Amino acid sequence: MQCHLSGDQSQRKLAHEVLTQVRTHPDSWFAVDTILATSHSSSAMLELALNVLENVISTRWMVLTDSQQLRGSLV
Repeated sequence: MQCHLSGDQSQRKLAHEVLTQVRTHPDSWFAVDTILATSHSSSAMLELALNVLENVISTRWMVLTDSQQLRGSLV
């Protein structure tokens, strides 16, 4: 996340690509609780975690099973 915020242009581009892959990976939302618990940069990781959750809610929520929805609401 630090490269995304303060690196040179090539580092920011690479960081953006990696963050986009993480955000859009179908199972990335399962890691949100771990991201939040182990983050060293709380505001940056909170933003990533919220982006991951926003993506799954807006694109996949209705196709998740009831147990997956329940797990997501507990994160």
